[in-house]
Amino acid sequence: MRLKIEDKKEVLFNELIKFKEKQVVIDQIEFIDAKFTINLEYKVEYDTLMIKEYNEEKFIFINLNQMYKYEINDNEIKIYLDNDTIIEFLIKNRC
Repeated sequence: MRLKIEDKKEVLFNELIKFKEKQVVIDQIEFIDAKFTINLEYKVEYDTLMIKEYNEEKFIFINLNQMYKYEINDNEIKIYLDNDTIIEFLIKNRC
């Protein structure tokens, strides 16, 4: 049984809570490549996942209607989007 998009979003939001206020590496690969580290704060407005570090100019907004698949591990989330983009969230290990 496939999850409806609303159910996928709910699972994703529940997992993102673990990442909140932690140093997270965001890696965008495939269609456009980008990589940066951010203190993860997020909110959702109109099906858009808005991740922004308010004291910095680092941000990424993701239209969740474009999400067709995701993978979740202990310290990693990958979101697959329709435009051949993969967004990876990885909790940065502190030494």
